[in-house]
Amino acid sequence: MSSMFCRLPMMVGGLRYRSPTALSSIRKFANVSPSVDDITNTQRKILGCPDYNENMVKTWEDAPIQLDGKFLKIQGHPVMEGWEHPYMARLAEIATSRGGRVLELGFGMAISATYIQSHYPKFKEHWIIEANKEVAEKARVWSKETAKSQVEIKRGFSWDMSPQLETGSFDGILYDTYPLKYGAANKHHRDFFPEAARLLRKGGVFTYFCNEDIDVADEEKALLNSFGFDITTEQVDVKTPEDCQYWRAKTIVAPTCIKR
Repeated sequence: MSSMFCRLPMMVGGLRYRSPTALSSIRKFANVSPSVDDITNTQRKILGCPDYNENMVKTWEDAPIQLDGKFLKIQGHPVMEGWEHPYMARLAEIATSRGGRVLELGFGMAISATYIQSHYPKFKEHWIIEANKEVAEKARVWSKETAKSQVEIKRGFSWDMSPQLETGSFDGILYDTYPLKYGAANKHHRDFFPEAARLLRKGGVFTYFCNEDIDVADEEKALLNSFGFDITTEQVDVKTPEDCQYWRAKTIVAPTCIKR
């Protein structure tokens, strides 16, 4: 066996992380799924994801949901799936690492929200923005039956609700909303970078669902830097199913962005 496969992955916080160099070597010899670029360029169509259309934004809030322990779908789109547990656990750990007030954008299946709550009382307040009415109602029930901290739920699209929040009022932000127009898949989180910088206190931390398997792209790092963030990254191992319509790699990047 080649020596490149003999190095064991590093253990951090009970999760396994591999260096970008090791991941690149493994991918060269593995029978991997479509590249991240191919997934982005086809707007996930290459994975079987439904088309993004101009009516999504108009109907998303009132759309009925399909929800079980394995997935959440809205308008046939794969919003969240159960394989994300280890990834969301790490993002929640990052988002709560500064304590204080935490903002979560996108409630989904309550996976990240519940992991955020597992760090209470390290933090004090948990704010949630969720667009879909049915999901938001489930978040309200969850806040009463499961949450330990004070929870504030804002029902609406992130671009409508976050501007109403006070500048410099949060210590941590976790962004994981669903793209709602063609061209937004795998890139719509970038639109939130300036808002994350506005909402965070100096020294606050921002993390997000990052559609990369090895490292954040240089252009994205440059964009984060332009908004006053210092970024470090790590890979989280995930057991992505072969029929997932938005991700296939067996690792996914968890970014830690600290506001200067």
